[in-house]
Amino acid sequence: GSGAPLPPINSNAKVKVSSIFGENALNLTPNWLLVGGARYDWIDFERKIAPSTAFSRNYGALSWRVGTVYDVAPKTQIFAQYSKAIVPVGNFLLLSFANAQFDLTRGQSIEAGIKSSFWDDRIDVTLSAYHIRQSNIVTRDPTDPTLSIQGGRQSSRGVELSLSAALTRQLRVDANWTLLDARFDRLIEAGGADRKGNTPARIPETIANLFAFYSFEGLPITVSAGLRHAGRFYTDNANMIRARGYTTVDAAVGYKFSFGEL
Repeated sequence: GSGAPLPPINSNAKVKVSSIFGENALNLTPNWLLVGGARYDWIDFERKIAPSTAFSRNYGALSWRVGTVYDVAPKTQIFAQYSKAIVPVGNFLLLSFANAQFDLTRGQSIEAGIKSSFWDDRIDVTLSAYHIRQSNIVTRDPTDPTLSIQGGRQSSRGVELSLSAALTRQLRVDANWTLLDARFDRLIEAGGADRKGNTPARIPETIANLFAFYSFEGLPITVSAGLRHAGRFYTDNANMIRARGYTTVDAAVGYKFSFGEL
């Protein structure tokens, strides 16, 4: 060819969301709280890719949740929650014409755990377990892998431990650790490759964070530092390559003003 550069492709996307929602909390007994909420979304999506491709889609979806908290002791509670929600098959602002033809995917999650405070409420500890499932994700037709259809499913389950401790008036430490198991319950990729049981790409096996915050008495200054660790993860859905994980270090200095903190 002549080597002339291709003209730029201009894209314009517009997403309008209208919602109605309500929630309520009800004390069934002095120690037993029931909470719930529901939300309905109307989503109008338009995208134009110059010069001649334009498409739109209207969605409607209901999300809801119900949960409970029970005081087993004055400063110890057990809790549980079940929720259902919706997620698009891709970022609305970058959604392709093909993906715009699909319906919203649907997710559901259940979580339960226990939370306790002690040492004059200076330490909070929470232990919880969860299971999340997303259905109707895009997969390939088992009878014709050249066709993309909805019907795939992926899930994640795990446990999480978190702690927040005010060790002194100036020093606070926050820490959390998560062990998780994510997998494709049903997914076929191009060429008919079955990924059932595989771990989705870039989902770590463990996550851990440790942060410390120190405020100088008499001065509007706070310093903080922390570690963020992500454990081993696969780089592709075929699980052919696994990375060892990574750790990042954060450090910051904050100065409090009357209007906020910098």
